Amino acid sequence: HKLGGTTEPGAFIAWTADDGYTTQASYFGLLNARSIKGTMFLSTAYVDKAGVDPTWSDTYITTAQVNAIVAAGHEIGTHGSNHEAYETYRLANGDAALATLVSGCAATIQSSFGYTVKTGAYPGGQSSQRVQEIMGRTHEFYRGTKGVVAHRAQNPYDVVAIDILALSEAAIKVYVDEANAAGSLVVFLLHGGISGGQLTILGNVMD
Repeated sequence: HKLGGTTEPGAFIAWTADDGYTTQASYFGLLNARSIKGTMFLSTAYVDKAGVDPTWSDTYITTAQVNAIVAAGHEIGTHGSNHEAYETYRLANGDAALATLVSGCAATIQSSFGYTVKTGAYPGGQSSQRVQEIMGRTHEFYRGTKGVVAHRAQNPYDVVAIDILALSEAAIKVYVDEANAAGSLVVFLLHGGISGGQLTILGNVMD
């Protein structure tokens, strides 16, 4: 839109999901039905993993489901291999090991799904200045979790986001209104298994 004769970017929403569970494929189905593109931040070891996640009572995403997400035009980003907390991992194993872990995840996504990774998200939202520097070697952006609407000129390796899985439809819409008023970005994230009721709420907000 134009302000004072100059073109300014308007508000926009980024729809993202973390980890890699079966029900998250249904979330991307909601986006597909509305011609919206989202981002799957994928823990690569979760793909085709056997069993049920004890926290979310959900099975893990399959190769076929990730291929369908990519084929529909959605973005894939890194989110660790087995959801490692990056700063904890770095302190235990060193900077080089963390760099190798993340670059290996990007290479796996490229080789398995034909997608060239540019972005990522910190597992558990955990990062540090040193972790951010390491991510900057191979990624253009990295997303954190701050619970606020993004502002312009933010740190590209600590992009703020809002976890919306437990929020009501009205609460999510408040963030959309705030982004509209400020002409800024709001990044929504969800992780873990998603219930039918939560999918309904998300679909309503998308509409």
